[in-house]
Amino acid sequence: MIEGMDWLFGAEYPRVVRKFHPNKWAAGFFWGLYRDRQGSLDVRKDPVRLITSLIKKKCVPVVRVQVLWDDNHSYKASDLNIPAVSQALVKLEALAKVCAQHDTILEVSLFCEHSISPSSMTPILNTVKNLCPGVVVVNSIWRTSVARGFKNEVHGGFDKRAYAGTQINFSLDGVDTFNADYLKFRRVHRGKYVEAFYHWIPQFNRRKLIDDPTLRSARAVRPSPKQIEHLIALAAITPLKDTNRLPAGWVYKPQAEQKSAPVPRGREGKPSMLTPKKIDKLILKNGRRSVAFVDSGRLEDGTHIMRVGKWGVDIAKELRLKPGETADMVADGAVVGKLNPLLRAGRFR
Repeated sequence: MIEGMDWLFGAEYPRVVRKFHPNKWAAGFFWGLYRDRQGSLDVRKDPVRLITSLIKKKCVPVVRVQVLWDDNHSYKASDLNIPAVSQALVKLEALAKVCAQHDTILEVSLFCEHSISPSSMTPILNTVKNLCPGVVVVNSIWRTSVARGFKNEVHGGFDKRAYAGTQINFSLDGVDTFNADYLKFRRVHRGKYVEAFYHWIPQFNRRKLIDDPTLRSARAVRPSPKQIEHLIALAAITPLKDTNRLPAGWVYKPQAEQKSAPVPRGREGKPSMLTPKKIDKLILKNGRRSVAFVDSGRLEDGTHIMRVGKWGVDIAKELRLKPGETADMVADGAVVGKLNPLLRAGRFR
């Protein structure tokens, strides 16, 4: 299975992608065609230049491009006749030849997260295959079934029965990796059917949070180097058994909410611990090494919050934790649990 970064809006922050995309990982992008809920098409920057420079600089085994996004997930066969879509397919066929020169497979998904039945979608996929014989055609589904004879792509969810017997890409697109039950996703979506596992966070789509209402045209966020480093560290975790152990009612968030742009500032993006009662002293300890949380007051619902002024990935380094290892949680002098500072624990989103 190949690890992947689902950059999606990456063409709008190309320097970050070129500098921080991990070697031998797949890369996912939007083409830059976005249709809003009123049916208007927003044509933005395509990723051709970025992909071309990226595959020359690094080993990128697979590049997957989503051609058209629709806010309503409402697609139809006639979308193939949209001039911007037709032009995109011509450019992608040309890009496939460049990719082949660098041992990179170019995958093309016409619609991102559609709900078209397999019987209706298959002729559309065949049309794309005929127009772009040099690419691997991908069927990116939402509320529908896989199309046999094609590679399929699934976003989020834990039901792997939906794609049994077909080769798939799995993406956490739409599921904030830092707030998800990451190890469960990893346990479910692996094995002989899953060819690529794509990581995603809202910042890849230029959002501060997953429900950030900022219009596409006004988004100014980009992923930070530490957020990318954190994702790479998550992919290295073995075994996939969740060994976090928190007291009842506690929640650990490896990255606090982002409010600034373009990247997190101050304690944004840093870990926080939510507790139902006040803890005077909370530390993570591994042998003689320790990192302390600091009391940051209470939330409106009375929950107490404690924070650390370091990134979760840096805490793991400081405590010299190997991927998957946990540190002791010591609250007011007593060991109360185990925690991997990279993983959310207690309650998931």
